[in-house]
Amino acid sequence: MPDPTPLRFAVAVIACAATLFVWSGLTQVFPWGVPTVQVVAQTTGEPAAFGASPVRRPPGALATSAFDDELGDGNGTLTTDRSFAWIVSVPVERYHPTRYFIGEAVTQLACAAMLVEALWLLSSLPLPRRALVLALLATAAAGATYGYMTNWWGLPLRYSGGMSVNLVVGWVLGAAVASVVLDRRRDLTAPA
Repeated sequence: MPDPTPLRFAVAVIACAATLFVWSGLTQVFPWGVPTVQVVAQTTGEPAAFGASPVRRPPGALATSAFDDELGDGNGTLTTDRSFAWIVSVPVERYHPTRYFIGEAVTQLACAAMLVEALWLLSSLPLPRRALVLALLATAAAGATYGYMTNWWGLPLRYSGGMSVNLVVGWVLGAAVASVVLDRRRDLTAPA
């Protein structure tokens, strides 16, 4: 494959990012990953929409306002006589849909740029071999991320395994779409 033009590279990145973004949204309904998160709502208003329907508790039933003072914006742990919890806590305003979608789009765009660059670096290989290499890299990324969190944070395997599968399949799908753009023989700037 000759060096892609800047336009072809940009189109491949955008196509890959769009694939990753749509795949990420679609995976939210799979029976593993996000839907396995236990959601407990202790609020007088509507709880943030995340995963399953929340188990509702009245204010002060599970945690007091001291929780927000101690763990309301950052990482922490909570140890009781029977359990240990890693807690990532942020203000509820952070989960505004527009902010979430913009952050997700930027993340997928950055990932897509790296995947497209990897595809170009592997361009001397046949497409099936490129897909295999990217699947192996995705598996390594999933292991480094979700394997670490399963070991250290105690993420349930149903969550971390599901998210790992989603990551590997998403990278392969995104790379396949980007490969179609990169491998096209016709120059994108030429008139039809």
